[in-house]
Amino acid sequence: MLEKIIELRKEGMSFRKIAKELNSTVGKVQYQWVKHQKQIYIEPVKQKEEMKPPAPNKRSGVLKAKVRGIRREVSPKTEIQQLFTSPTRLFIYWKVPEPIIKMVLEQFQINRNEIRYFLRLYDVTSIEFNGHNHHSTFEMMVPENANNWFINGLKSNRSYCTEYGIILPNGKFFSICRSNVLHTPRIEDEVEYHSMGALADFESGQVEKPQWVEHVSTYSYYVRN
Repeated sequence: MLEKIIELRKEGMSFRKIAKELNSTVGKVQYQWVKHQKQIYIEPVKQKEEMKPPAPNKRSGVLKAKVRGIRREVSPKTEIQQLFTSPTRLFIYWKVPEPIIKMVLEQFQINRNEIRYFLRLYDVTSIEFNGHNHHSTFEMMVPENANNWFINGLKSNRSYCTEYGIILPNGKFFSICRSNVLHTPRIEDEVEYHSMGALADFESGQVEKPQWVEHVSTYSYYVRN
């Protein structure tokens, strides 16, 4: 089945058409294709890493990985971090290995010249963020070869995290990696205040209503009653 899928993909057929041709499902075809891509892009890297001799131990000579029970992670990983350069400015840097990009392109059947890379900033103040329940969001397009960016104009006493991803042909944002969360300083007395203790009281059922406004729209700012 995999050989036929590879042959039909080289002819430019979509997963849906291939599934129909093979009297199968789109999910089964995509699974076989992704598994094939991993063998091409990830397994060679893994084999190459496993062939490397263990790193020398400065204290006791050669490091014996087996004896110490150390297992090296060789699969490609994404990374994104953010830090403050001022109370209202973030510096963000990220690393996305090429095999990850290729897998995303194959999964969504996107040509490389059609891809657009974006950073999306979320206001997640007093929220256990799940990717959708933010107060507000702001996004900006970044160059393909960029691996760091600055974001200015942050509000005081707010929590922010950032995602790096692409815009799909249907206009939706696909997140590849998500950063750590940072909280800006409270520099004005009248700034809205969110107590993490109040959040814990609400989640534990000690109070019926939270001390902050519940979310009505993901693209709006909120003010406490």
